[in-house]
Amino acid sequence: MNKTTSILTALALLSACETYQPDDRSGALWDTNVASANDGIYINLPFAGDLVRVNAGGISVVDLDGAVPNRLVESPDGSQVLVFATWQECKEDGEDIVFPEDCDELVDNSILSIVSDAAVTAEVDIPSHLNTISFSNDGAIAVAYLDYDAGGDIQVDGFADLGEVAFIRVADGSKGSASVGFSPKQVLFSPDNQAVVMSRSQVVAVDLETFERTLEAPLTLDADQAINPSNAELAYDPQSGVTNLLLTVQGSSDIYMLNLENKYWNIGDLGAVPSDIGVDETTAQSVFVFSGTSKAVVLDHSQLATLNSSSLEDIDLEEPSNKALMGDGFALLYNDASGAVHDVYKLELESRQLSEP
Repeated sequence: MNKTTSILTALALLSACETYQPDDRSGALWDTNVASANDGIYINLPFAGDLVRVNAGGISVVDLDGAVPNRLVESPDGSQVLVFATWQECKEDGEDIVFPEDCDELVDNSILSIVSDAAVTAEVDIPSHLNTISFSNDGAIAVAYLDYDAGGDIQVDGFADLGEVAFIRVADGSKGSASVGFSPKQVLFSPDNQAVVMSRSQVVAVDLETFERTLEAPLTLDADQAINPSNAELAYDPQSGVTNLLLTVQGSSDIYMLNLENKYWNIGDLGAVPSDIGVDETTAQSVFVFSGTSKAVVLDHSQLATLNSSSLEDIDLEEPSNKALMGDGFALLYNDASGAVHDVYKLELESRQLSEP
């Protein structure tokens, strides 16, 4: 028996070895969405309700203290795995209550377990509807929030703030939270240790040391108008030394610029609805591309304070690009939405030289 076969066999036996009582459960033995960590591969076993780690030393079961894992996210450096899990609690007492089905007041609780080396190092109570995780630049802070576009069922228990964002220090599991408005869309992390959260019609910044809100900037003063962010990036202005937020919104050619220090907005017009933003720190420039227009637009960060037509330079393309992949001083522009478009462009940002590699 080869090594791969023996591991699969062990997983199957582990999933089947629950002998406490017969049941009619069904489902996959293991979830194919695994987490790759430095110490091994972590695999969720839905049928058994277990989490295992597989490495060269064999298979280890992670003790989640009765919680059932449902989703895994590895930290950026691979040192830890964050496990979304649930555990059941019976709200009534009685000696005749042995199994969950014996309880008439059974509730599900949500927990985030931080796992390293096949052991739980911290546990954090989080609302059940938080379905998306972002990490700070150094990986020290995990940010959990509800993204309606993430797919899957959204579980809401009782009364809940759907605009809540949870900030978790993965080293010790300490947590803070802030309400950022309806439908958080994206989280960015600034050099001054702030999380910048885009939500419908507003931007909120949170200090990652105190977890206190430091900025709340509405995208509109009309309460009946909904403005939905589509893409956002942080751009550093080398002349002022200030980090600015560049934000595009759905269905609009406008580019919003928010100065995170002085907290003021500026708005420019890109001439078409952008599909992607790329930021190059080497040249301090940003590139915008458009799925419906054969051009790219370059913005020099030294001109962020003015942000008018003279600040934005059009680069003509033969075919439209909807994605911008940034390198060191250049941008690769391509289209992955249309099978009829095949061109890939390399744009040198200092010289504006355009080539097809």
